[in-house]
Amino acid sequence: MLRAMAERTLEVFLDTVNACNLKCVTCAFSDPRVAALPKYTMPWELYEKVARQVFPQAEYLTLSCLTEPLMNPKFARYLRFAGEFEVPRMEFVTNAQLLRDEHLQACVDARLWRIAISLDGGDAISYETVRRGASWDRLLVNTAHAQDFFARAPHQPILRVIITLVQDNFRSAVEAVRRALQWGAGEVELRETLTFPGIGLQARQLKHHGDELRSVLLECKALCDAAAVSVLILSENAPGLKVDLSGVPPCHALERRVAIAANGDVMPCMLWAREPLGNLRDSSFDQVWNGSWRARLRDQFRRERPLLWCPTCTICKDDPADDDAYFRLLAKPRPLGPFA
Repeated sequence: MLRAMAERTLEVFLDTVNACNLKCVTCAFSDPRVAALPKYTMPWELYEKVARQVFPQAEYLTLSCLTEPLMNPKFARYLRFAGEFEVPRMEFVTNAQLLRDEHLQACVDARLWRIAISLDGGDAISYETVRRGASWDRLLVNTAHAQDFFARAPHQPILRVIITLVQDNFRSAVEAVRRALQWGAGEVELRETLTFPGIGLQARQLKHHGDELRSVLLECKALCDAAAVSVLILSENAPGLKVDLSGVPPCHALERRVAIAANGDVMPCMLWAREPLGNLRDSSFDQVWNGSWRARLRDQFRRERPLLWCPTCTICKDDPADDDAYFRLLAKPRPLGPFA
């Protein structure tokens, strides 16, 4: 096993692809312009460079940021290699539609800390309405198989289930939580979606359903509490359950959080829509992380003190009214030329 050579302080969010297999109504991938973007995978040479320079400094690592990691045809290889760096908390988030034995075995081999599955609905209609392109039946088959696989394995990652709520599915959240508990989830997260401009999501927000939303969320919480399962609720509209921003600390992006896109761009966070700090194809992580651009941004962060609550961030875009910022985040240039 490779050993960490530096103090582990970083939270690392890494995408190895720029693509997703679904067009969920809650996600920027439902923007019709995304279909025309060229798809690419982080070259192995670049991934190996990132891993060797960054992973030994990571206390937390997720091998998914804004995309579906299993779209990487060699994801199992990438995951196994990450496991060699023994990051204390390593996970990835998936919609589980493409989950196969090779991925499950890699989870075991890498001693993955946690696997997160997105479950945006408690029945076929609500789920497939929100997660466009997904199959409810395939989700059930794949998760049941994963349960059986891990039950027979020498290592079993924690299962985290994420339920993103909009008008189309929030009434089925209780059934979704019951399903998560049947799967043996160790953690459940219920959250209202972020609003990505340009994909018609405003009309699906829950700002006019506060009392009903509160009732649903309280029932979900009661189920998790009864099963002694950790539950996190992130709501902007449920009375009494709203996130209390007075207690939310300042964002620690640029201090110990970093996001790395599949083309090698280094950013302070996964929703960064300004110019990147630099690119790891032609620079070392140390050069980027300790460069002048990061120093200037750190000064801005310290002055404006944005909260660790992404919907309120005023720094991640050059212009808060820029509706195309998140589309451009996905429209990264295709990596061209040989890796240097």
